[in-house]
Amino acid sequence: MRSRAITAAGIRFDPRHLHDGYRSVAVTVHNTASRPDAELDEWLAIVFTCRDGRIATIDTHISDVPMMERFFGA
Repeated sequence: MRSRAITAAGIRFDPRHLHDGYRSVAVTVHNTASRPDAELDEWLAIVFTCRDGRIATIDTHISDVPMMERFFGA
């Protein structure tokens, strides 16, 4: 459901930096979009934790949760 909302909102997804760790990889992403009633300008840190050479977990850290909720009408 969230993927449809993201696609419909026309979000510009701009990956910026890749950070390599011992057991994880993180990417910082800048997302922007606008509508007449709301703006989205958020930063994400997405952390991929690996075990046995495979992604075991994915954690997303959002810079401004209230802004994201306003934009998506949550």
